[in-house]
Amino acid sequence: MASKFEDHETISTRRLADPLPSVQNFNSAKTTAVTEEKRPKNIKIPQKSQQLRQELLNSAIPEHFHNQLGYRSVTAKEAFELVGHNRSGWVVPFKDPEGKHYLTRKGKPFYRLKPDEGEIKYLSPSEEGCRPYFSPLLELKHLASGRDIFITEGEKKSDCLVAHGFPTIGLSGVWCWKDHRSGESKMLPELTNFNWKKRTIFVVFDSDILEKSGVKDAYKSLKAALEELGAIVKIIPLPPELNSEKNGVDDFIFRHGKEAFKSLIKAASDKLEEPKQTHFKTLIALPILKTRYSHRPDIGLYENVGTHWELKKERKANAIELPLHEFMDRMGWKNC
Repeated sequence: MASKFEDHETISTRRLADPLPSVQNFNSAKTTAVTEEKRPKNIKIPQKSQQLRQELLNSAIPEHFHNQLGYRSVTAKEAFELVGHNRSGWVVPFKDPEGKHYLTRKGKPFYRLKPDEGEIKYLSPSEEGCRPYFSPLLELKHLASGRDIFITEGEKKSDCLVAHGFPTIGLSGVWCWKDHRSGESKMLPELTNFNWKKRTIFVVFDSDILEKSGVKDAYKSLKAALEELGAIVKIIPLPPELNSEKNGVDDFIFRHGKEAFKSLIKAASDKLEEPKQTHFKTLIALPILKTRYSHRPDIGLYENVGTHWELKKERKANAIELPLHEFMDRMGWKNC
C-alpha cells in the first residue's frame, strides 16, 4: 500500500523541514505526531557547546528540540567517567523506549562518545557490545504492533527522522544490530523482544551503500534476520549529490527537505537494485536536480554554483546531460 502523509509547509534553514510534523502511519490511516509527553518536568538540561548545537542543526534537527535531547558536551575527565575514554567531545545516552537507561555490565548508564579529535569518529564502553538508540522525541505509541518503523545508522540521523515525523530506531553502525554479549554473534536482546510481525521496516543507510560491499552485506543480513521475525523489510534509495558528495538521511533532509524524503519512501524496495519503473527513478533524481538547476522559460537554465545562480549558455538538455549520466552511474542505473 502506498505511504500516506499529511501535508505541511516547510521553514527555511537551508530547506530545513517543518519542526513539528504530524504524519499518518505509512500503511494505515492512524495519525502520529512528535510531542513533548515523554519529557519530565523540571529536568536538568544537558549542557551543549555551540559547536554541538551547530552539529544538531546541520543534521536537520530544529533548534527548539535540542534541549529535549540527551547530547552533552564533556571534558576528557567527564568522558572517562562516563565512557572509559579520556577524550573530550560530546556524549549521548542510550535509553529504552520508556526513557530508562540501558546499563553496562557494571550497572552504569550506557553512553557513546564522539571525540573532538582523532581518526575514530565514535567510541563506546569497551567490551560492552551495542545498544539500539531510541530518540527522546519518540513516543511509545509509534512502536505499537504493526506500525511502520525506520532504521538508520547514527543517533543524530535517528533524531532527525523522528523530529520530522518518521518513527526510527537508531543503530551505532550498520552491523550494530547484533553483538557478542550472548557469547556468539546474535541480534541485540533489546531488539529481539520487539514485536516485528507484519511490520514494515524502512532501512535508510548512507547513499554510498552501493559502493561498499560491507554495507550491502549488512543490509542483506539485517533484512534476513528481521524477515525471520515476521517483518517486511525495504531499503530507501538515498541518492548522492550531483557532485558525488555522500548523503546521510540527515544531510538529505537538510539539503532537500522532508517532502523530498517522502518521495524516496515511495521508491523503497526490498532489493538493492535499479528501479524497474522510470517513475521511481524520477522520484529519486528530481530533488537532487532541483537543488542544482532551475529553469526560467523566458530566460533559460540556471545552475547553483554554491555562492550564486549562474545562467548556462548551453541548451537545457546539453547542460544537464553529463551530470545526469554521472548521477545514474553512481546509482548503478543501466537503463534510462
